[in-house]
Amino acid sequence: MEKIENLRDLANYLRANISEEDLFSKEDENISSFDNFQKGFESGYANSYANLLCLLDPEFKAEFDSKNANQDKPAE
Repeated sequence: MEKIENLRDLANYLRANISEEDLFSKEDENISSFDNFQKGFESGYANSYANLLCLLDPEFKAEFDSKNANQDKPAE
């Protein structure tokens, strides 16, 4: 693991290691419930790290907010 000595190092590490696929994963009817649970678990971690990165990096926050706004919303 990289040595993290300050918040800038942490932001750089998070930015480089957050999976966009995990950030925006959705349940898939074609895979098992266990695999969907695993996807949700990984997505939860990715979103926690993304929320922390949003506090550290305004540019990432703007991009993250934009991508969240563009996600399909479930029909009510």
